[in-house]
Amino acid sequence: MRRFAGMVFVGLIMFLGMSLVGCGDDGGGSDIPIIPGSTAVTGVSLNKSSTTIGVGLSEQLTATVEPADAADKSVSWSSDNESIATVASDGTVTAIAAGIATITVTTTDGGFTAVCEVMVIPKDMVYVPGGTFQMGYDGVATPVHEVTLSNFYMGKYEVTNAQVVEVFNWANAEGKFVEVNENTVRNTGDSQELLDLDDDDDDEGCHCLIEYIGGTFSVKSGLGDDGNGDSVDLSNYPCVEISWYGAAAFCNYLSEMEGLTPCYDLSDWSCNFSNNGYRLPTEAEWEYAARYIDGISWLPGNHASGDETGYCYPIDGGESTVFGDYAWYYDNSGTTPHSDLWSSRGTHEFSTKAANELGLYDMSGNVYEWCYDWWSSYGSGSDINPTGPISGTDRVLRGGDFTDDSNDLCASNRRDNAPFESSSGFGFRFARTY
Repeated sequence: MRRFAGMVFVGLIMFLGMSLVGCGDDGGGSDIPIIPGSTAVTGVSLNKSSTTIGVGLSEQLTATVEPADAADKSVSWSSDNESIATVASDGTVTAIAAGIATITVTTTDGGFTAVCEVMVIPKDMVYVPGGTFQMGYDGVATPVHEVTLSNFYMGKYEVTNAQVVEVFNWANAEGKFVEVNENTVRNTGDSQELLDLDDDDDDEGCHCLIEYIGGTFSVKSGLGDDGNGDSVDLSNYPCVEISWYGAAAFCNYLSEMEGLTPCYDLSDWSCNFSNNGYRLPTEAEWEYAARYIDGISWLPGNHASGDETGYCYPIDGGESTVFGDYAWYYDNSGTTPHSDLWSSRGTHEFSTKAANELGLYDMSGNVYEWCYDWWSSYGSGSDINPTGPISGTDRVLRGGDFTDDSNDLCASNRRDNAPFESSSGFGFRFARTY
């Protein structure tokens, strides 16, 4: 009997010894068996419940498994729409295309889950949540009227010389132009002038910062001194001397380059706003984005976009003294290597002034921006997603430029010009339907 009891005791010791060896760290650090009676997982959380990522960018999510002393903290990751966003085994989310995807983390022990909604926005654009605001401003643009807009995307920056060079070189190779030389660029179809390359015929000097030499578009060089003995790099300055037709055509060409559905019919220049390609913002979208604060309160229409401290019009002793922090205009644009002859001032590189509440730069000043709408007087009734009249003579421009006085920088200020015209102060930014 004693001998049998001793054998049982020895067997128990051997069993426990083997169990303890099996529970040790084998060097891998992740395949630790769960000991019966050890702490079980009770839940999991993520460091974010929602996030916004630009196309082509990545962000890492972090999962926290509870309790802290849980024996098995391993998790798995998944995306419900990998065409929008993918997720790696370490929680790194990569944005693929505009849209929304839900990222889920799941614990191995217990199957607990947590989710993060990922909104993917187009590259260099911001998401603008829809809402209702009072468009116009007494004494600036009247009558003031109620406008309701759906969600949309807006370009973070004014379109640059480098962007136009890239897109127009692609378009030229694709046979999109009926005429292209050192003086002008004209589209196939109704042969509108898209970009004026030799605008020195207007006695203001040559302002277009893009040239066409040897079959290739490029950004001009050899202008000015950057302080290091080199010429100023004008790649990230806003493209100017582009007509409304040129801005709309650019949007179509960029859409095709990225595999999106173009919005414009270049035979009649109508716009299909339901397509997912790039387009010019409507005048209402432009003002909404310029005056947006939080979707409840709105920047007064006589302020420069982003400047909540005071107005820039009328000039009667109470105006803001800091709107120059948000805009390039006559008083601060200064002499530049490409200054026009009549004002001795010029454009400036994007994002060198403060952004507005949405993260949009240069909504006031630097260059006027083409909008989609034909010009007309405002009506007094409320409207939903207005796109302006179906025909007209001039198209709308917004925002003011580097030669303007401060009163022209108001977020509700309007201007119009013929769509075939171009200027050293005319540029654009693009939008997309959400």
